[in-house]
Amino acid sequence: PLILQAQASYQNSVEELQSQGFSIVNLLEADRKNRITKQPIDHFYYKADHHWSAYGSHLSAKAVTEEILKFENLQQLPKKDFVTQKVSTLPFVGSTAFAYKTSCKLDWVQENSERYETVLASNSGQDLFSDIAPEVVLAGSSYSHLIRDYNFPGFLSENLHSPILTYAASAR
Repeated sequence: PLILQAQASYQNSVEELQSQGFSIVNLLEADRKNRITKQPIDHFYYKADHHWSAYGSHLSAKAVTEEILKFENLQQLPKKDFVTQKVSTLPFVGSTAFAYKTSCKLDWVQENSERYETVLASNSGQDLFSDIAPEVVLAGSSYSHLIRDYNFPGFLSENLHSPILTYAASAR
């Protein structure tokens, strides 16, 4: 019941913002699509954390890209190719596991985090010593923080074919 209540509250917030003229990406829809097509190992969110996994981050970046490209002026962005590669798999202690260990002095089942890195593709015609001026700014939270496990700015760059200037704050 709490999950349904939270989803309804989220949906109401999305609808309210849309009624005020904001363009909102409804990530519940991205998660629902994921539940239909996912593989058994794919999880939109970590099991013991409130953040999305790299897989969920990738799906979210696709959904955000679809919304961004509805704006005609953003379709005119200079295109650059980006490549995302898996760089490692590391143990991940989510917020629930951290709280459980801190409060109860007990260990939670450990998850793994797949780490990805996105770089400018070598075929993008970019001079090695020239800077790329980002024309898209991402202001975000821990979900879009560059040093976290989610690679959201990278997945967004890859999908938009544009560099992203990221300003994000993480509570942890």
